[in-house]
Amino acid sequence: MATIGSEDTVLLQYARETDRLILSEDTDFRGADPELNGEHHPGILACNTAASAGEIAAAIRRIEMYTDDLAGTVLYVPGNWL
Repeated sequence: MATIGSEDTVLLQYARETDRLILSEDTDFRGADPELNGEHHPGILACNTAASAGEIAAAIRRIEMYTDDLAGTVLYVPGNWL
């Protein structure tokens, strides 16, 4: 099972096994690690650490309204979703 501080590969494997999206502040999930870019995953939401919790929640609600499948996608939140 993945826990806080787990390696990215462990988190990605757990996300695939449980079909769960990753919400992360980790810059590796923003495309900084070329090894992670080609892997299939249920989706990654990379958070802007300067955004408030309310802004992130509002962006996630908007994303949910417009898409039901984020597989293989990396989105930046809040990004342009506010």
